[in-house]
Amino acid sequence: MKFYLITMIILMCFPHQALAQQESTSEISSSSKGELGFYNVYDQDDGSQSEVLYYEEDTRFKMGDDYTAWTLHLRFRVRYDFQDEKARDALSHRHLSRELLYASKVFESSSLKLGLQELNWGESLIFPIIDLINPRDVLYPKGFLDSDSKLSVPMINYELYSSSWGNLQLIYIPLSRVGELPEEIGDYAVEEQEELKPIEDQEFGLRYKLPLDSLDLKLYALHHRNREPSFRFKAFSDGSDLELATQKLTSFGLSSSVGTMTRVWKMDARHTPDQELSGIVRRKETRDLTQIMLGLDQALGVDHTFGFELHFDNWGLMPEAYNDSAFASEADVDGNLLWGGLNIRSNFFGQSLKPQLIHFQGINNNDRFSRFQIAGIIADSYQISVEYQESEVASSSPKFILNQAKRFLTELKIHF
Repeated sequence: MKFYLITMIILMCFPHQALAQQESTSEISSSSKGELGFYNVYDQDDGSQSEVLYYEEDTRFKMGDDYTAWTLHLRFRVRYDFQDEKARDALSHRHLSRELLYASKVFESSSLKLGLQELNWGESLIFPIIDLINPRDVLYPKGFLDSDSKLSVPMINYELYSSSWGNLQLIYIPLSRVGELPEEIGDYAVEEQEELKPIEDQEFGLRYKLPLDSLDLKLYALHHRNREPSFRFKAFSDGSDLELATQKLTSFGLSSSVGTMTRVWKMDARHTPDQELSGIVRRKETRDLTQIMLGLDQALGVDHTFGFELHFDNWGLMPEAYNDSAFASEADVDGNLLWGGLNIRSNFFGQSLKPQLIHFQGINNNDRFSRFQIAGIIADSYQISVEYQESEVASSSPKFILNQAKRFLTELKIHF
């Protein structure tokens, strides 16, 4: 965590605002945009609230007129949660999110990015399968499935481009990042996480895009720490503490998409050997996890889009205790889980009103996640949105761990 606190200080002290206001020259040009916002999150289950005031700035500096010139990208969000007691005690990472700080350069047939970054892998829009590079903040008030919950990581990101053999992306992360977890899960305390060390806790991976004209086909491999918040009872604790699963894994994936201007068929697939399970038993349990997503995105005119995703998880045979209550037997049960998801987005009145509905429902289980949002745009600079989230967790899939909630959100944004 010290590494990221140092990064926070650098971001805050960087003279980006002064540079952004300078007139562009032939050597250095800049562009900047900002956002001031406030949102309230009300948890209907326990009555708790988060009231967050934030300021976000996104600035780019280009060190020359040529497209191959070095570019510096700086983005950060300073936030203050009026209901977070720890945030009031001292300056910490709780006051900073969505931070990016990297330099990039384009070469003749390659590109390079160095610094704090976010990457998006895969095709799934509802629940990520291959998108494992950036961990997520499970304490994010809007829920860790929100796109803003991603945590940036220090990275060397190098891409090679070729029309004959395809595109190859190589990434190296010298220091893993693990998001903060709650102090308690249910009635059980969560053990304190160990401090990660550079190089010793490194990650690396690659993505290869095949040179196909009509089909977008990519292959992935990533050596990483466990991204999903899985846990088990800590040994010899009499069931009073939970031990986190932070082992290193190697995941292999494939994604593809094909379609027209109005219709896109897509697929994600991932295989992770020896994925650790969450559950109430004290011994460590691992299974080979295979996840598959099949989906369709269909444009209905200019302003409306309909999406459907079918998700399948295969764990092999699992102890029954991982799916049911603490009093269940430990007989092996079928570890196949199936869900279906809908994603409907629309624009009305010239994009002044934007409703969106996401519903994700278990087919052979009772998992459920619903999210309805409606945003109103006023004079291009003001946005008011309301949102309702509700989820019910019935299986031990990593898609749903720590995500059971009923939330009502209101937000006001000012863009400038």
